[in-house]
Amino acid sequence: MKRSVVRKLLYGSSLAVALLMQMVAAVPNVYTFNSPRNKTDDRFVIGGILPIHKTSNGSCGHIDGASVQYVEAISYVIQRINSQQASLNLSGVQLSFEIYDSCGTISIALQQTLRLLTPKNGNGVSTVIGEKVSSVTISVANLLQLFHVPLISFASTTPSLSDKTQYGYFARTSLSDSYQVRALADIVNHFNWSYVVTINSGDIYGQAGIKGFQYNFQNVTLNRCVAGDSIEIPYPRAAASDYDAAVLKLAAPYVSNATVVVLFAQPATVEGLLDAVQRRRERDHTFAAKQFLWVGSAAWTTSLIQNVMK
Repeated sequence: MKRSVVRKLLYGSSLAVALLMQMVAAVPNVYTFNSPRNKTDDRFVIGGILPIHKTSNGSCGHIDGASVQYVEAISYVIQRINSQQASLNLSGVQLSFEIYDSCGTISIALQQTLRLLTPKNGNGVSTVIGEKVSSVTISVANLLQLFHVPLISFASTTPSLSDKTQYGYFARTSLSDSYQVRALADIVNHFNWSYVVTINSGDIYGQAGIKGFQYNFQNVTLNRCVAGDSIEIPYPRAAASDYDAAVLKLAAPYVSNATVVVLFAQPATVEGLLDAVQRRRERDHTFAAKQFLWVGSAAWTTSLIQNVMK
């Protein structure tokens, strides 16, 4: 009974979800908290698989400030729950957490998930919070499902994760991208932009997102056209030459009349692409004279891209 109460609290508490985005501090590779307990207390371990470091060509790069906030917020929420047991009707229950750094890559995330699943002091993980990138989330969800451990994501939005027959132990607090792609198509149609270029990151987030946009864009209204196939940039391993090649396609004759670019991509992909556009402008005066209107997906809301655009 107590286990179901704890899981219901973690799935349904809007307060906990809101607080997951608040606090800031630096964290190590593994971040843990063990609450004091009485011998009669039941302890439940909340796991975390988060990209505390940014991905850098498939490995760990610099610290991701936003993910550090998630770690500190989880810490705050769990300690707050433990301090308010009586009011939450959780007497005799203590929560602790153990968070591992995925660096935003599938291979590292799976290694860390296996570490998380290893019982420590007789306590196995009850629920896991993560991941942020949809492709990583899918891999972690598939692994955790084998052990009947729920995974709750606050940021993974790819539509395929809504399939409960395939991801029966997965839940999320963010909306599926199926809503976002319809909104993007509505915006483009509202301004009567009938001929657009599309660019996506080469992962499930970018591929599914841009495919959904193209379907909605070309089927909502007649006389709408996407210039050729979507320009795909490898992810997470992309070199400067990959970004330069994508920009070269923007200068191709078949897109000469398209000035609207719909970009459905990961933050690192957007940053690399905009850097490549700037490099091209500096050496190609014809390209520099062409003005593009960029329509971006939710990845553009991150502080990383805000810094790039300044």
